[in-house]
Amino acid sequence: MQRRCDDCAGYLKHMTGPPPLQSAINMLKPRGGKIICFGGYEGRVTLDLTYLIEKQIHIIGSLGYDASELNQGLGLMASGKVDRKKLITHTFPVDRIVEAFETQGRGQAIKVMIHPASAA
Repeated sequence: MQRRCDDCAGYLKHMTGPPPLQSAINMLKPRGGKIICFGGYEGRVTLDLTYLIEKQIHIIGSLGYDASELNQGLGLMASGKVDRKKLITHTFPVDRIVEAFETQGRGQAIKVMIHPASAA
């Protein structure tokens, strides 16, 4: 069975807590797990890569959009025309991750957040 965690959230400078990529690294099961990283990052992100080595994780970068589209989206958020907080429509604890992906997959959500703690 292939273990995979997609990081599609990216990271904005004002965010608190670990970057989503760090959370994905922390949550992924050991021995060959895979992360496909296609989020947009605003500035540099600091990561603790200890688990990358210990768990033998593979991280693959994927550009799923044009750079101008990312800039346009960030501009809309910076101008206040788009409230990024309203884009998060569902939040799930990691122990309900299957339900979270099903919710997103059925088109019932704009953005689904998954928290590493069992209480969201």
